[in-house]
Amino acid sequence: MTLYRSDAAYDAMKPQLEFGAQIGVAAQELDTNGALALEPNLAPVFRHALMWPDVASLSNPLAVTRAYAKRFQALGGVLVNGDARSLHRADSRWRVDTQNGPVDSTEAVVALGPWRWTC
Repeated sequence: MTLYRSDAAYDAMKPQLEFGAQIGVAAQELDTNGALALEPNLAPVFRHALMWPDVASLSNPLAVTRAYAKRFQALGGVLVNGDARSLHRADSRWRVDTQNGPVDSTEAVVALGPWRWTC
């Protein structure tokens, strides 16, 4: 399921919906209540949803994430564990505290889902 917080984001997806329908990957359009009927633990912070019934899904996304991490390391990548809550600006760069000390970057990506978070 793909969720859209705004009408503009949803409208921008419509050409892809049309293309998907042409190649046999149709989506079911849902409003907030329709999506919540399928996934009641979602926070209702979205206006539109698309359900992709013909697209495969994962029963264990953590296993896939771990497999990607293992492959990344096999290709020479380095994994570093840190605390996302420590993300802050340090001079003109982003900094996050990790088990190996601070890591700085010119850019940072924070990916959050539609779930209900309590802080």
